[in-house]
Amino acid sequence: ATDSTMTEPNTVAIPIVYGSISFWLGKKADDQNSHKWVCYLRGLNGEDLSWFIDKVVFTLHPSFRNPVRTISSFPFEIQETGWGEFEIAIKIFFKQDYIDQPLEFFHGLKLYPTASNVTQSTKKPVVAENYDEIVFVNPSTAFVKLWEEKRLSSGPAIVAPTQSRMEEEAPNRDNPAGGDNEPSKMTDLSPYYTKFDEKAHRVLLEDALAFIKAEIIKVRDKINDVDQDIVRLRSSK
Repeated sequence: ATDSTMTEPNTVAIPIVYGSISFWLGKKADDQNSHKWVCYLRGLNGEDLSWFIDKVVFTLHPSFRNPVRTISSFPFEIQETGWGEFEIAIKIFFKQDYIDQPLEFFHGLKLYPTASNVTQSTKKPVVAENYDEIVFVNPSTAFVKLWEEKRLSSGPAIVAPTQSRMEEEAPNRDNPAGGDNEPSKMTDLSPYYTKFDEKAHRVLLEDALAFIKAEIIKVRDKINDVDQDIVRLRSSK
């Protein structure tokens, strides 16, 4: 199970990973369908997050037919084929008002290797993943209890992308980002997952938060200085 911890009083931070994995189709590639890919939101170790996530909405390039895809069960993912790279919006909705407003992340779909010395391969996919944390402030006692039960009792639940998703999604005919062919079922992608160091990334997130707080204080101090200057100017008239 993930090593999520109470980072501070009345706060629970749950790590998530969002991203994509794409495979070049090799000899099967054509102008409209050069790659098959999957975009997803997952737990740090691939575990099921549906105990607190109600649904995830993926918004693709508008040229796709049915560009807004709503996934209401684990695994939270979509599969497609295409040739173009673009930004995908990933909006997370929560159960039982755990968080009032949905959270939205943006992921840049990667189909092609970025290194100049790396060639495309049908066996080695292009993986693009991002680590983040969902922070629950002042969660209810019931939420904390359920969270602790999940941490202690559930191991990593790695699953292959579901083949039934495509039954809910129309083919992308005549769009510039994807082609006519429906993606074939992908095998278990867990071996390609990035191995994130949760503690190291948490330190980075905490450092970033501390920097932002410090910058806010600096801005407030500058505003106070300007306000004082205004008061002095007015009183001198």
